[in-house]
Amino acid sequence: GRSNSNESRKGDPFVEVDDDYSVEEPVDNKQSSSRSSSYTFRQHNKARDLDVEVYNSILVAFSREQGGDHAASVMKLLDRMERIADELDMPSVRPNQRSYNVALDVIAKSAMIANTSLSGYYYKDKKQSLNNKRPGQHFNPLFAGRAAESILSRMLARDFRPDAYTFASVLNTYQRIPNGKLDAALAADAVVRGMESLHLHGKIDQPPDVFHYTMVCACWSRSGEQGVAGERCSEILRHMQQRDLSGFPRVRPNIRTFNAVIDSHAYNGRVAEAEDMLLSMVDNYESSAARSMDGIEDEELPVRPDSFSFNTVIQQWARTRTPEGGRRAELILDRMLKFHHAGNADVRPDERSFSY
Repeated sequence: GRSNSNESRKGDPFVEVDDDYSVEEPVDNKQSSSRSSSYTFRQHNKARDLDVEVYNSILVAFSREQGGDHAASVMKLLDRMERIADELDMPSVRPNQRSYNVALDVIAKSAMIANTSLSGYYYKDKKQSLNNKRPGQHFNPLFAGRAAESILSRMLARDFRPDAYTFASVLNTYQRIPNGKLDAALAADAVVRGMESLHLHGKIDQPPDVFHYTMVCACWSRSGEQGVAGERCSEILRHMQQRDLSGFPRVRPNIRTFNAVIDSHAYNGRVAEAEDMLLSMVDNYESSAARSMDGIEDEELPVRPDSFSFNTVIQQWARTRTPEGGRRAELILDRMLKFHHAGNADVRPDERSFSY
């Protein structure tokens, strides 16, 4: 019986025939169980070695990559980490605050890429994404912002306390999105207002500071919304000044804030308003300097305009290509030269002052 059995199995290429096989030989269940236990132990050790820092090292590698679009890759990696933690009961691989912050950095760096990989992440079925695309319509330019805010939501859902850097990364993403325009400005505005609310209710430790508000103004200045952009940035500037008087830390507007507001007026059809703000800054600073010469020191020094402040107004008046615009540009250039000779050596005309 044994030879017939072996003979019949020799023709089966998937069966290994052992000539010493005997049906009477008992199977060593103890030895088999030992091998199985050893395999399980090795697998357990491998699982035990797999923790969040292993995945974080991959995220950091993506963040250090100078070229390429890795936004979708980091989103998929975060999804995988969360899925393994939930489905395999391995909390050691669940993303931590560092995971999310590094992922935000990667997304912000990839935000300037027009054909973002995130379109494939959000439209996992490529045919679906094409069917949803109307003629002449581009993929949603805010995919990077959507991804950044989803990470922020995940952090809040897990009772992490996002810090100032986390929110700055989200705002920086919206600031970098090409052609984001009004949608990006509105989204950034909502992020900083949400940050105020979260701080008010004790969900985060730090309120928005000057850098957060300034980034929102930068988004508005690029929105292309004539009238609305400049007015909204002026409102943000007044809001910052009020919060500064109320005692909120690190919220006092600086030169970058004022330049963003000037920029938002000048590049959105309100050059006269930009000029008014610039000349008001010059007058306030010169008045403070005069009082100081008389021995009266202001508690808070006014913000001093810089070359960028003057050049923005000069360039936008020159771009009007009108006699009035040219005359106003020359007047601002003259005021810049006087300001320079009055002791502000670093505020001086450069090639941009004459290029238009």
